[in-house]
Amino acid sequence: MSRKLFDEMPERSVVSWTIMINGYLQFGRIEVAECLFREMPMRDVAAWNSMIYGYFCNGRVD
Repeated sequence: MSRKLFDEMPERSVVSWTIMINGYLQFGRIEVAECLFREMPMRDVAAWNSMIYGYFCNGRVD
């Protein structure tokens, strides 16, 4: 449902992109979160932190 709304948004802010990424990371959907992150037109510190924290929480750290 949330992805459908996101896809239908005429304009997406950095906040809306980051919220979607966080949602996917919370459910372990790292690959989907990575795809969205790569599609983001602009990435801020919060988006980068979300990805780093998501990798950590999902055991993707070396």
